[in-house]
Amino acid sequence: MPRYSYRKFNAARKRYGLRFRSKQGHQFLIVVGGLVALDYTINHPYVILALGSFVLFVSSFRKWSTLQAIRKSGIEQIDRMSGTEFEKRLAVLFCDLGYSVKLTPNNDFGADVVVENYRGGRTVVQAKRYSKPVGIKAIQEVVGSMGYYEAINALVITNKSFTPQAEKLATKNGVELWDRQQLIHKINSAARGMARLIKLRTP
Repeated sequence: MPRYSYRKFNAARKRYGLRFRSKQGHQFLIVVGGLVALDYTINHPYVILALGSFVLFVSSFRKWSTLQAIRKSGIEQIDRMSGTEFEKRLAVLFCDLGYSVKLTPNNDFGADVVVENYRGGRTVVQAKRYSKPVGIKAIQEVVGSMGYYEAINALVITNKSFTPQAEKLATKNGVELWDRQQLIHKINSAARGMARLIKLRTP
């Protein structure tokens, strides 16, 4: 493919009477720019491949860094999270505990997170990052989501506590509750498990 130089480009522009600021000039620039890019790609394939690999590496590294930051966040960081951030923190927690995890869009049908164990048993989870005790509404919502997601268990998790009414309704419907202390315990348990796994993999 012939190479494009500024001299040829300028000659063509003058020949057809194009101005850079006109609509035709913009179209001309787009066409020529595309041809130059195509020419460069054909004549420098390894450069393009290296650039693509670098972009992929940067993207993967950013995702890994974000995941590590979420994984290291404890209860104090959780207290400052938004509801969506708390859901992501719980998703990472369940992954570390050995579950397969799915985040639902915008509290879809009463569940924020859906997790499965290795046997395929499904649990629907309500995540409540609150500054006050969680009431009965969360229990009602998570119970209502069980049928839709074909779950066998339901769980509500909060960084605070539950009202007596919520605890009573949860007991009546077989809903498991994780309050602040239980959440801290699960986070610490997952961290110890990850540390043991890393130790086993280290030669």
